[in-house]
Amino acid sequence: MKQYGERQLDSVDYQILQLLKKDAKMSMNQIGEEVHMTGQAVSKRIAFLQKNNIIQRYTIHINEQIYGDYTISFIRVYMKSTEHIKFRKLLQDKEEVLEIHRISGEGCYLLKVRTYDQQTLATLLDEILQYGNYQISQSIEQVKEV
Repeated sequence: MKQYGERQLDSVDYQILQLLKKDAKMSMNQIGEEVHMTGQAVSKRIAFLQKNNIIQRYTIHINEQIYGDYTISFIRVYMKSTEHIKFRKLLQDKEEVLEIHRISGEGCYLLKVRTYDQQTLATLLDEILQYGNYQISQSIEQVKEV
């Protein structure tokens, strides 16, 4: 086990992390019930995990089916320049770009993109054209979620 400051992570820490992954809004008392500790003891462990940068942030998972209409697109990019760093920086700053994968085989990058309107998608595609050509496929149904 890896040493973090004054102690190592133990099985209780891993249980707490798993519970928070499932529901970051769980109360300290709820977590305590699951790991057989007091809410105060859980709070101290979470503070330790945050202090040691193991927990970096809390987030939410939105049910996009309810939240609104959107389109998921998969864009295969064929770079025509060697400006990979600039290209990646462009993508990192785009809220609609969910995933960026550097790939082997056909193309250089595979992007997973969520857009709520065609204009946003068209603008992104125009920006991609500065660096290379693309091939786009749109999702018609999500069969499995990770």
